[in-house]
Amino acid sequence: KIEFDSEEEKNEAVGNLIADDEWNGLSMELSEIVRVAVVEDLKKNAREFLGKDEYKVGDISKEIDVRVKSEVANLRGKE
Repeated sequence: KIEFDSEEEKNEAVGNLIADDEWNGLSMELSEIVRVAVVEDLKKNAREFLGKDEYKVGDISKEIDVRVKSEVANLRGKE
């Protein structure tokens, strides 16, 4: 049990707990919004990079491999 010297001290402690709870709720909401925004941006960038709307695991690695091999061939003067 927590003992307080005065009613004012008790009210301040309760007020701080409420404020902390509100900040925790706000930070959870903001982190969810940021997470969703990052995921949606990654999806958009993946669609642009791959040139297709649907993609599977490994598609990005395959596309990078194709692009690197193409550039190496260009540098060597081969098609």
